[in-house]
Amino acid sequence: MASQSIIQTLTAKFQAHKQSHFTGIFQIELDQTPYWTLFFNLGRLVWAETPIHPVRQWYRQVFRHCPESIQSASSRDIPEWPHRQDKTVDYEDLHYCKLVTSVRNGTLNRIHFAEAVESYLCEVLFDIVQQITLRQLQTKPPFTFTDKQQRLHSEEFLIVRAEQAWQQAQSDWSASVMGLSSSQLNLTTAQTTLTIQTLRKKQNTLRA
Repeated sequence: MASQSIIQTLTAKFQAHKQSHFTGIFQIELDQTPYWTLFFNLGRLVWAETPIHPVRQWYRQVFRHCPESIQSASSRDIPEWPHRQDKTVDYEDLHYCKLVTSVRNGTLNRIHFAEAVESYLCEVLFDIVQQITLRQLQTKPPFTFTDKQQRLHSEEFLIVRAEQAWQQAQSDWSASVMGLSSSQLNLTTAQTTLTIQTLRKKQNTLRA
């Protein structure tokens, strides 16, 4: 299956960065436009930026693992958050960099925050495998990979168990597509949107 070659390629890339203590960004691009950006510090994956519901994905994990940060960013208890758009939540206070500062200041539990980051990375990596696989099966122009060495400030990031997040993303992907043939994944554009939503729901169910 196409996804296996993608997984092998990404695994080799991550291993190469680990061995070379790569510091900088690894971009997955389409038509020379960055699509996903993965941040590495001394060979460790520490953060990612995604075009797929970037705010919702991150805040969902913060809500799940760090509810205390939600309370500090809100003037009142909002149990339905983040499913409702409520302006009483100061979303800037939930930005990754600000929460890293809270962890370093001792006002946010480091373990809980790390769990939020790991779950977020798992979702992003799952999306990468999914999107590249579907694009290959539809014989569309491929994504390209670009490494850019860049000085990062270590204090802006926290070390997390990124390798476990990558392993979990692979496991979730395998479980999500179990029993599906390449022809079933090779869909029209309209069908692809529905398939992405279905696979995402399956991943969330597996990790609930």
